[in-house]
Amino acid sequence: VKQNIAAFGGDPGNVTLGGQSAGSIDTEANVASPSAAHLFQRAIFESVVLDGTPLAAAEKTGADFAKAAGCGRGATPAVAACLRRLPARRIVQLEGTRSTQSPYIIPLIADGQIVPTGGLFAAFRNGTFTHMPIMSGTVHDEYNFLAAIAEYFSGPPRHPITAAQYRTFVTTTFPPATAKRVFAEYPLTQYRTPQLAWNAAGTDSLVCPQLALNRALAGQVPVYGYEFDDTTAPFYFP
Repeated sequence: VKQNIAAFGGDPGNVTLGGQSAGSIDTEANVASPSAAHLFQRAIFESVVLDGTPLAAAEKTGADFAKAAGCGRGATPAVAACLRRLPARRIVQLEGTRSTQSPYIIPLIADGQIVPTGGLFAAFRNGTFTHMPIMSGTVHDEYNFLAAIAEYFSGPPRHPITAAQYRTFVTTTFPPATAKRVFAEYPLTQYRTPQLAWNAAGTDSLVCPQLALNRALAGQVPVYGYEFDDTTAPFYFP
């Protein structure tokens, strides 16, 4: 964009980078990355902030992927050659299903070169990021999207989120002590359906870190907080 936007009537010195969900993580990573400094001048974060997976853990996941793909283990030329020969169909099989992500997908790696070793939160707290005006917000009822994925791919016939699925979500998403507190704060008895409990607990788990990020940034750069709350927006599923 910086190299080409002038040819389309744009200003290469006034570029905004933005994204939602995974796109928000990508935008935050670019703001924190030294290698992206001065490529853009404003940023929009919407709904998700992620620290990043440490390099050693990411490399272990890569080794696990190689083994699952039948290429063996270890950072050897033979393993690398085998991975490069994998057909696209096999790689897609290891990505998981349409409704369930595989354990081999890592949204962000804190590799110490592109993304700071300590992760994004530390970079933003310490001020070691490219300072610029930032819009940073949340999405109302965001976890209903994940509930919709689970429901859409459960059929036909389609099955709404069950109480058992809600309990599994909480126990697999949070550490045991935190899960106990989540059940106390978001008991099924307070909600008309398990889906509404799932949505409340899940959405708040995204909102709280975003608000913490906003507070960390606000003393350093102009921050504009917002909530996306359009109940008539187009939806992915029928």
